[in-house]
Amino acid sequence: MTRFPNASLVILKQFFNLPNTVFLHPSENETRMDYDCHQGCHFFTDEELILSSLYRFAHGVNVTVLVDRFGGSIDKWIYGFKYFVRHVHPRIYPNIVGLENLSTYVRNFPSYASSIENTIKTDRTRYNNNNGAAIVYPGIEFDPGSFTIVGFFDCRNQKTLIPGSGPAGDFDGAPRNEGADIIQQAVYSGYKHIHGVKNLTVQLSNGLSFLFTPLSARRNDIDTLQASGLERVMEQIQAQEFDVINDGRVNRGPRFSLLGDGIFRFVAANGNSCIKSYHITPPGDELPQRQVAENHIFKSIRQHIEHTYGGLETTFALCADRKNFKLRGLNSIAIECLNLSHFLYNCYTADNGNSSSNRFGCLPPTLDEYLNIHHQ
Repeated sequence: MTRFPNASLVILKQFFNLPNTVFLHPSENETRMDYDCHQGCHFFTDEELILSSLYRFAHGVNVTVLVDRFGGSIDKWIYGFKYFVRHVHPRIYPNIVGLENLSTYVRNFPSYASSIENTIKTDRTRYNNNNGAAIVYPGIEFDPGSFTIVGFFDCRNQKTLIPGSGPAGDFDGAPRNEGADIIQQAVYSGYKHIHGVKNLTVQLSNGLSFLFTPLSARRNDIDTLQASGLERVMEQIQAQEFDVINDGRVNRGPRFSLLGDGIFRFVAANGNSCIKSYHITPPGDELPQRQVAENHIFKSIRQHIEHTYGGLETTFALCADRKNFKLRGLNSIAIECLNLSHFLYNCYTADNGNSSSNRFGCLPPTLDEYLNIHHQ
């Protein structure tokens, strides 16, 4: 029902740290929640809030389905879900799924790089769909200590409802919302032909992901990378972990990197050791065969971050439907829901692994370790 076994729900309940009982007052200003009233309030237990909210994240249903399954009224579950999201979100972003928390795992970067390198070195066998013949793709060997990739990064657009698309009032002949055209243009991608927000995702070889969000879908991937500060974060956390100071002089330690797709190849070519991409074909020339083989295998292993997006939307379907993402209004929780979906998928990965951790043989932390790591 929630994608989690009972033992994991107990751990999550402790982490969420909800009050045992919650009274929510349906005031005119929905951002104000009163807990000290009883008459006219919606009453919840902590377990009720957790189960109903996780059910909605998992199945992407609207509040009418929660009424059928859990009872109560539509208003009750509207207020309850918003309370849950607003209570939990400050605990997970940026504290757990933000890019800065790559620092928690930086000491494991050498083992993450080894897990990916070992996978690349192994021969791969594929079979022809027409005749069943086996095709062996040989692995690639790297010089000792030269392979530095510990994970992958990618930019992705999250579709949302068209902001300001409704009338300005609930009556016949109501005018259009003032400034609706400007609002809609602000989050419209002419390239993708969608309204939405853009986020940058980093995935380590153990399957855990980290987020920078949100920007307008109008922004391109290079802009998003620069706004995220990912290069700065990767450099800082590795300098703190691997650099050694002797007699006032800094002995630079190793630098590990993240692999992006072809759009970032010019960023990587500028010499930043923390950002990698595919080899660039020289104008009027061809790549050496070795670099062609590396590009082929890099594209293959980078697909796991794409698989993560698919797994996220399948496992926690709330983020798969743009109807669940309404940007406009003071009470919008669209971005919080997006971040929470990624957090919950990390929790799910801690319990079950995913395609990345399975392919590279790099186990994620247990759920208890994942949540406790950030509160030591």
